Amino acid sequence: MSERLLEKPVGWDRPGRLPDQAVKEALEKDFGWKIEPPPYVEVPSPLPIYVTENLTRLINYLKHVLLQAYYIHDNFGKDHVERSKVFQNNSRYYPFVREHSKLRKGVLVMTIGCMEAIINSLKNTYPDKYQQLRCVFDQQLHLDQISLYDEMETEEKITYVKSLDEIVYSFLEALST
Repeated sequence: MSERLLEKPVGWDRPGRLPDQAVKEALEKDFGWKIEPPPYVEVPSPLPIYVTENLTRLINYLKHVLLQAYYIHDNFGKDHVERSKVFQNNSRYYPFVREHSKLRKGVLVMTIGCMEAIINSLKNTYPDKYQQLRCVFDQQLHLDQISLYDEMETEEKITYVKSLDEIVYSFLEALST
């Protein structure tokens, strides 16, 4: 897994970086994009017995996805070239979208990878919890969906991502009991 993706700072500040609220307003006003807030304001915290030091970053990534990532409805659908052009011409918006868009394929792949790594870490030590998490999350089903992701229209992507968010929440909930 990419260290860079796992270590995304949240709420960090850089010279020249626009505040998140200003970016959201600009994307909505200037481009007509709809930005839905994160689906949750609070998520379950896994019990410490299940979360080794190595897994803390994976858990934090899952929490970031649920608490700080947005559904960003742009106007490009499957046209990745046009989307890229917007960011080439408006690079000040890209950091916000990179860090906060739930619809980026890389975010989905990382989310799936985090859950799978956590499940596998519990297999030998906590076999009952391993089985419970396997019932919540089926990696192959999601890998099949991801293989079709680039061909989905924006609304199909949002529907899929919302269903994955529910699974991530249930996954964290299962780790909290």
